[in-house]
Parts: sequence; C-alpha cells; structure tokens
Amino acid sequence: MNKNSPNEIINREFLNLTSKNRKLGGYIISDPVKVTSMSTRKLAAACSISEATVVRFVQKLGFNGYHEFQKALINEIQYKMPPPANDNGHLLHENKLQNMRFREFVSADIKKTMKFVENLDFNSLSQLIEHLQESTNIYVIGSYSSWAHACQLGRFLKEVRPGVHIINGSNSNTLEILAESDNNSLAVMIGQKPYPADLVRLSKYIKELKIKLVVIGDMLPCPMVSFSDISLMDSSFNLSAPGLSILFRFITDELCNRDNESVSKHKALLARARLDNHIFFDQSNILKIGKWQDITTLDPAFMSSLNREFTIMNCIYNGLVKYNEGTSNIMPDLAKSWDISSNGHEITFYLQEGVMFHRDYGEMTAEDVKFTIERISDSASSSPYKDMWAPLKTIQVIDRYTVKIILKYQYPGLFTSILPTNTGMIVSKKAVKEMSVEKFSFNPVGTGPYQFALYAPNNRIELTTFNQYKEMQSSIPRLVFFVKDNKVELEEDMATGRLDVIQLPLVNINKLDSLSNLNVITMAGQQTWWIGFTVNRPNMDNIKIRQAIRSAVDVEKIIDKAFYGFADRANSLLPPGQLGFWDNAPVYRQDLAKARQLLKEAGVKDGFKLNLLMSPSRSGRIISENIKIDLKKIGIIVDIDARDINSFNKASKSGDCDLYLSFFGSTLEPGYNIGWFKTDQPWNLSQWSNPEYDKTVNRAETEMDFKKRENLYIKAQGIIDQDCLTIWLTHGNGIVVHQTQIDIGKVYPNGELAPWTIKKFNP
Repeated sequence: MNKNSPNEIINREFLNLTSKNRKLGGYIISDPVKVTSMSTRKLAAACSISEATVVRFVQKLGFNGYHEFQKALINEIQYKMPPPANDNGHLLHENKLQNMRFREFVSADIKKTMKFVENLDFNSLSQLIEHLQESTNIYVIGSYSSWAHACQLGRFLKEVRPGVHIINGSNSNTLEILAESDNNSLAVMIGQKPYPADLVRLSKYIKELKIKLVVIGDMLPCPMVSFSDISLMDSSFNLSAPGLSILFRFITDELCNRDNESVSKHKALLARARLDNHIFFDQSNILKIGKWQDITTLDPAFMSSLNREFTIMNCIYNGLVKYNEGTSNIMPDLAKSWDISSNGHEITFYLQEGVMFHRDYGEMTAEDVKFTIERISDSASSSPYKDMWAPLKTIQVIDRYTVKIILKYQYPGLFTSILPTNTGMIVSKKAVKEMSVEKFSFNPVGTGPYQFALYAPNNRIELTTFNQYKEMQSSIPRLVFFVKDNKVELEEDMATGRLDVIQLPLVNINKLDSLSNLNVITMAGQQTWWIGFTVNRPNMDNIKIRQAIRSAVDVEKIIDKAFYGFADRANSLLPPGQLGFWDNAPVYRQDLAKARQLLKEAGVKDGFKLNLLMSPSRSGRIISENIKIDLKKIGIIVDIDARDINSFNKASKSGDCDLYLSFFGSTLEPGYNIGWFKTDQPWNLSQWSNPEYDKTVNRAETEMDFKKRENLYIKAQGIIDQDCLTIWLTHGNGIVVHQTQIDIGKVYPNGELAPWTIKKFNP
C-alpha cells in the first residue's frame, strides 16, 4: 500500500472494512487534522472502541505503528488535501495570495515541529515528566526572550498540580526564593540563544542548592546544561515554533493521565479559587492575613505549631478562661465564674448557658468540657499535650452547666499554661464522635467568634463570623489566612496591598517600615530558635563532641546573616520578660582551638559525618549553611537534610537526625517552654532524659511562691546547659505589619493577633 496517503487508503478500502474499522475510518476522514494531535487512547474513546483496535487498524493500512500513521497523515494534509471550496464546488479565489502564504507558513511550522519530534530525546522527556509528577515544588524559570515560554509552561502546570512557581531569572529576589525551596524541588529553566548570563549564574546556584535542574534550550553549546540533571536541546528547534507549545500541552496531558484523581482535586480547588477571586480586591468585609507555612491541623489536641495554628484556633474555639485580648491577664470565657477549694486541689467551674457550637452541633455543656479534657489527658491519648494535663486526677460533671476539675496537687500553671491555651479549647463531643480525628482536623467545631469555612492545602484557610456568638461581634465577617512558603512573598504581598496583615518573626523590618502604606509594630521576641543534639545517636551521645560543636559555631555571625541583624542572641531557653529568664546564662563564643581540643579529648582524630535536619526557609538555609562551614573547620562534614514541615516534625520527633534546627513559639507561661525537654515528652526532639531536670521542673509546676518557682526554672535551664543539649540562637522579634487602613485591634504580648478585634476601613 501507499503509506503516504492514509485518507486515500481508507476511502479505497472502506467497503472491505469491519463495522468498527468503518467507524474509525469515517472519523479520520471527517477530521484528519484533529486526529494528528490525538493519542490512541483519545481516538479510541472518540470512536467507542479499544486502543488495540486503533493499533490493528493502522497496521492493516500498512503502517508500522500509530506514530508512523500520524506522520503520514500530517504529510497528506500538508501536500494533498484539496484547498477550500465554496458552495458550488468552485475554489475560492478571494485573498488567494494570503491563503497560499498562510498555508506555506503553517507547512513550514509543521516541518519544524516534525523535525523536533524526530530529534527529541524521549528518555529525557520521560524523566522530566516523572520529576514534574513527584517534586514538591516546581520553579519554572525564564529570562528575556524565554520569559513568555516560561509563563506558558508554568500556567499549564498550575492547571494540573499545586506548588508551581513562575520566576523571572533576572529579578533581584530570585536567589532568595530558591533558597527557601526544599530538597524535593525541581527547577525547569528555558533559554534561547544567546543565553543570558543571569540564567548561567542561576543554574550554578541551583546546583549548589542541590535542586534538580532541567534545561530546555534551542542550541548547543548551552552553558546551563553543564549544571543540569536533564536537558532537552535541539538546534533545529526554534523556541518560537509551535512545537514548544505542543510539548507543553503533551507534558500537561501526561500528568493528567498519570495522576487523574490528584489532578481532579486540584482542578476543583482552582475552580473554587477562581470563584473567590474577589477576595483579592480591597473589600471592607474581608480581612486577608498572611501566614508563613501551611497548617498541619485545626484540632487543638494535636496542634503542631503555635505560630502557624494558634491564632486560627483562637478564632474558632473558646476555653473555660482566656487571656484578656492584648494582655496576659486571665479572665472568664466559657466559665462565668469558679470556686477553688482551700487546698487548691478542686476547682468548680460554672458555665455560661446558651453557648452554641458552630454548624448546628447544639449547646455547649459540662459534658463537652469533660470530653475535651479527657481526650487529651487520658493515658491512651495520642495527643502530644497529654503530659500537660498530668496534674489532673479526675473531672466530674456536677450538672449541665457545672463541672469540677480535681487535681493531684496544687498546680499554678493551670490558669496560665493549660486552660487559656490550645489544651483548654473546648470542642464539640458530638462533632468529634461523628468524625474521625483526621476529618475533624480540617472540619473543626468550636464556639468561637468565627467558624470554619474552607481549607485549601498550601493555599488558604477561610473563616466566617458565627452569628450566634454571644460576646462581641466582629466588624469583619470573613477572615482569609493565606499560606505562603517563604517570607519574601509575604513581604511583597504586603507591599503591594494584596494582604492586609502579616504576623511574622524575623522579617525585613527596614524594607517594610519604609513604605508609606504600611504600619510596622515590633515587640520582644517570644520564639526560641536553637540547634539541638539528638543525644542517643552515635557521636552525639558524647558530651565532649557536643561541646566541641557548640564551641565551633559562630552564633553572632548566624544571627547577623539569618535574622536581618534585628534579633538579639539567646543564651537560654526562656525569653526575656518571662518568669525564670536566666539573665546570667553563660555565653559561648566561637573558639575553634577549644573545639579541636575537645574532639581530641573525645578520641576523635579524623573527623566524621553527621546530618542536620531542617525545614526549608530563608533563615533555616542560612543557619544550616553557616553551621556546615563552621564544623568543616574542625573536620566535621555536615549533610543538610531539608524536609517539608510535616516530614520534619515526624523525623525530628522520632530522633531521625544527628542535629536539628528548630524553633517553637511561646505562650505567656514559662512552664510551657520548660516542659519541652522533660523525659518522653513528645516535643523533646533531643531524645534527652535527665532525672534531675524532670524533678526540678515537676517541683516548679507545684510551687506557689513565684520567687522559688523562678529559681527552679533557672536551675532547670542550668541542667540543660551542663548537658550541652542545645546551641541557643535567638528569641527573635515579634513583628505585626498591617495596611494603614487597618485598626489592628488588640495584640497579645507574645505577638499573637486577636482578629475579632481588628477593624478595616475603606481607604
């Protein structure tokens, strides 16, 4: 058969074909142009037949495979299909010259595209698609003439998966954005000769960050290829040709076919986001709050981060008592009053009546209080806060609106550490029983001023006002918490007015404070950043090695580079202003000679390797890289293990690292921080156990004399120091930034917002 004319063959053999093949042949004849871009799967689906039937059909026509058949069909369309005719069958002569030129133009592009297909390295293409499917974040990079192509690929990818970022390789903040990427990121760089120097430098930097790099270019030699993991290059492929768009569409289609369920969920998310695009306009009934990093849960029993999750939970839930907005003073909340027995062991709470749960889950009663506390305190509970309720002996329901907490001993932290924080937030017993823990985590039910409306992973959390809330009503009916992976994006969104408020530690204060549309509020930092040793690991179980590492690290240099020069050095666990702040804690300066001597005393002669676990951020990368440099000076090689926040939490809590970089937010109660390092406490990332420390902390928890309690906390921090458990870095600085048309309301002393007190005015 003549393989150059598929339509001619089908017409000639049509009567000899089976019914299924006639149906297929008729479809091809009716729209041959469409068939040239269809896969066997799509063509089979269009004709309601199997893919095997399509393959057998083209083989019967004399072609070795479907790809060869499509090439022949394209050639036939290009050279042999008749020109357009009018209703009488006569050729149209109007604009004949333009028609011929257009056909020649299209013909030339088809030739270029087919040439590209013939030269394409399909193994590299397959690897690229695998990486696009598996990578957590994708950075599509272009510059100058290739910027439009980068935008096109980026937008195609955004339609089928999250975590796609389009970056101009010539922008000044490009390096900072990439510095906050995790180790499962992929950079796709598109370049057109002459290749810009910006892209060449950037590709080298990407290699240093250990980010996988794919380079798509139109001519060799290409300097970026030497730094790439995969390259798609062809000198006959001009990046202005339509082949690039076809390639991008094919990649997108392949991703859809491979992970259809995930793509469907993502598209549903996009559809919702587009319906809600009005959020981004300056409306007085929506408050847009920027959040750094995504949440893990909205269940207070399993809160994983005070900084990421507490403000949102504080809008959704109430406790028996609360901190008065903007202060550290305790006041009634769900409990209208309480009585304390003479020995301090029994506290009887009298609940407000008529307090309703969100979403028609009924009235809050003493049964809900008992259930909430027991689901955390029960010995079988998997809550990481179980130990905080260790003083609890039992809880009794007296009547519908009365509940009694009975303690094993006096516990001064009950009203400052447990009840007004997440461990005292009351949940609906009915809602929790009705849902699984996983479902309740992202469908929370409380009694607070705002109720849950939407969680879009790595995108946003939406809350709406609860009309049955009995206390003050917020003037802003809708809160939208936008999640960003890096602080640079949050700063830019504030500068351009896309966000109303951000609450962040350690951002670039000078940059934001210089803008006339923003107000910047600074306060003493209430975070604790530190490098921790996992003390049950080989080498890390030797105190002299830990002391050597502490002596080798230049903390001042780290603070200057990583924290914009605004943060003060921390020398102990508790931040300034808290009960038990250790003002005279020892300060360890870099001393490489001492570090080498300590290693020698530990019997280490040739150095060794260790891994440092961290969660990607600008500050985290700078800290980790500086530690790597410092420890190399004493012969210790550091492998930086960057993981997303959920993987980091899992690995650090299981002790799956030698060193870890961590930061915790603080409540206004020192016992909250001190409890992190007790034996078997879930947040004891160092896997450390010291009976003297546990005994000291336990004594502090029951001590009613504040001076004695303060001395016990200082003693506890001294034990941490003696065991060389940590390298303290900083307590940071608390920063709230808001647009000038925002009345920020009341901000707690630790920098947490009270969104229901915020007001927004039309500019």
